[in-house]
Amino acid sequence: MVWNILEALALLAICAGGYLIFGPWALIAWGVLVIVLSLVVNRKGGSA
Repeated sequence: MVWNILEALALLAICAGGYLIFGPWALIAWGVLVIVLSLVVNRKGGSA
């Protein structure tokens, strides 16, 4: 549980940092990356 919270905070920090550095494009790229990763994980979990 604690690790999940820490991971979520770390991801938020990375996302916020990317937004400050790269602007709105970072959020778009981040969203696409998260969607792709979730699809890959779901596909692997389903096949296994």
